[in-house]
Amino acid sequence: GEEAKIAFNSRYLQDVLQVLEVDSVALETTSPSSPGVIRPIGDDSYVHVVMPMFVQW
Repeated sequence: GEEAKIAFNSRYLQDVLQVLEVDSVALETTSPSSPGVIRPIGDDSYVHVVMPMFVQW
């Protein structure tokens, strides 16, 4: 696929990773302006949505 850049607030990512007690998570997104979906790998019972930040590269 095409290369893309996306930015998230690191504090929001830290918050969700501290709550989840798993070794691995998946971060899924469809485009740089779409929300990111964080899920524990192998467990679909929890979904966290994080919005990307607008950054001028």
